[in-house]
Amino acid sequence: MATIGAIYPNFPPKQSEATANVWYMMLADYPAKDIEAQAIHHIRTSKYPPVISELIPQPKPVDVLSDWQRVTALISRYGYYRQDEALTQMTEAQKEAVRLIGYARICQSEPNALYKEFTAVYKPTSTEVMIV
Repeated sequence: MATIGAIYPNFPPKQSEATANVWYMMLADYPAKDIEAQAIHHIRTSKYPPVISELIPQPKPVDVLSDWQRVTALISRYGYYRQDEALTQMTEAQKEAVRLIGYARICQSEPNALYKEFTAVYKPTSTEVMIV
């Protein structure tokens, strides 16, 4: 709040311990580095002080197509007999989707034949956030 207050002189409108406590309570569940990154981005892009919701990190959108292309590229590169090597290059969510579909089945299919099935079973657990 001090950094934001230094940039926006009227922030917060009523500086009090109660205001600071509310901001702390609302943002306490998020990593400080993510809140700081959001604040810096906001300062660089807005002439108005932020509200709490503008400082909360947003989850990074999942690009299922890109993840499927990575899986099929790895399977193509390592082939049928080097499954263990291919799997070590995948995320846990990708490995689980491949397990559910079947590594051999993916090997024997056209690259995009099983994409729809992949989207149905793929459950990424990424904790990455993006600055918005």
